[in-house]
Amino acid sequence: MKRNYFVGVAIAAVVSGLLVLIFNLFFEISPVTKYSPPSREARVNEYLALDRWLTGMGIPVRVETSGDLYMLSQAKEKKVFIQASLFDWTDEAVNYLAGWIEKGGTLLLVLDYPVWWRDEEPIVLLDKFGIRVEEILPHRSYENSKDENAVEARNGVTRSEQVKRGKGKIVALADSDFMRSSNLDDESNIRLAWALFASDPKPDNAESGWLFIRGKTRVRGLLGTIFQQGNFTVLLVALLVLLIVCFWAVIPGFGLVKWDDEKSLRPLRERFLAEGRFLKSYGALDFYSRAYVREIKRKLAMREGIMGDEVSLKRALEIYGAPYKKPEDEKGGFLLVKAFRKEPFTFKEFPELINAFKTVLEYL
Repeated sequence: MKRNYFVGVAIAAVVSGLLVLIFNLFFEISPVTKYSPPSREARVNEYLALDRWLTGMGIPVRVETSGDLYMLSQAKEKKVFIQASLFDWTDEAVNYLAGWIEKGGTLLLVLDYPVWWRDEEPIVLLDKFGIRVEEILPHRSYENSKDENAVEARNGVTRSEQVKRGKGKIVALADSDFMRSSNLDDESNIRLAWALFASDPKPDNAESGWLFIRGKTRVRGLLGTIFQQGNFTVLLVALLVLLIVCFWAVIPGFGLVKWDDEKSLRPLRERFLAEGRFLKSYGALDFYSRAYVREIKRKLAMREGIMGDEVSLKRALEIYGAPYKKPEDEKGGFLLVKAFRKEPFTFKEFPELINAFKTVLEYL
């Protein structure tokens, strides 16, 4: 019995040794790198690392995807980061920010594309602090710049200008690439982020936090995944069959379909007047007209390269068909002149003004 036991153990040892020898000769153990995609939270928020970093140091962070004067006036934070294209700029907002900075506020303003021709108010705000936009926006190469305000980042050069006024300061930036999660592993970007967001002493109150007005990255949803990985032909066939079944279900079996008489729409002027009454009740007639003027100026700048108030006004009047030198000859042209020059207009003039705006925008 014992002899058979030892023979079995010996055979098992020999077989195991042969297997190990064969394995070492013909197989190789090598590490395999498995890619783990970033979480949905990281894909939606490109600045997640910065937010967690600041929060970990006890600095509160609040993020909004858009902002306006009302939001700023209600904010408790004394430090605000604004992505210029996501802010509703008005003359009142510019004056408020200027006074807010002098009283101790800190503003980081990113002049992201294409803010310099869509809104003039950010440029006016920087002019109040003596900052020239031409020195910040990337109109030319700064690779060999020796300016101490040019801070090198991982993907190039981030231009910045800082001005202290009263108890606060304003910092103008050409872009926010340095603070993205994918770029914060670079030492120069870490130093810049520290200097801008965390170097000041933190008071023991809610004003120590940061309010970020910035965008989010759109993440592909269910339909996007289906179109990317699914069978597109099968999806089209299924949709076609569904449409046929639905139409077949609603087609009457016999007889004629009796249609109800359509109600005639209200005249265009009457609808404009109703819209004007609503806006007038909230004191927003001037705000509405300024939005139209900004849109016309933006389209003229993008499509025809026309910039400046008077030049844009002259082109808008040409499109409308009113003579520029005698705008009083046509009521719509006269109202366009008043709107572009920010002159007040009456409630009765509102429908004619909106009609003139729409005529110009239809051409553009």
